[in-house]
Amino acid sequence: MLINKQKKAIKKAAHHEKAILQIGKNGLKDELMEQIDQALEKRELVKISVLQNAGIETDQALEAIDQTLAPQFVYSIGHTIVLYRTSSEEKNQKLSKEIRALKNKGV
Repeated sequence: MLINKQKKAIKKAAHHEKAILQIGKNGLKDELMEQIDQALEKRELVKISVLQNAGIETDQALEAIDQTLAPQFVYSIGHTIVLYRTSSEEKNQKLSKEIRALKNKGV
């Protein structure tokens, strides 16, 4: 569970990022779920855009991703979802180290 300072730091990091994945007319197929999983593993922070022709609403997409991949929901604005999950590989844990430091400081 993230504390408010951690969420703020993640939001700040996500602000300048562009959506690296898009949910389109094919919806949330297994291949896209795998891509989201891989992106979370490598980047820890993922911004996803839900296109208008996706045939799925943003909240429905978020629910499906949450049930399958269990990331931390950071926020959503319009058709954009931001997710965070600590990487299992230490070499990919740049953001999570910063986030853990905030919690350890008791900020």
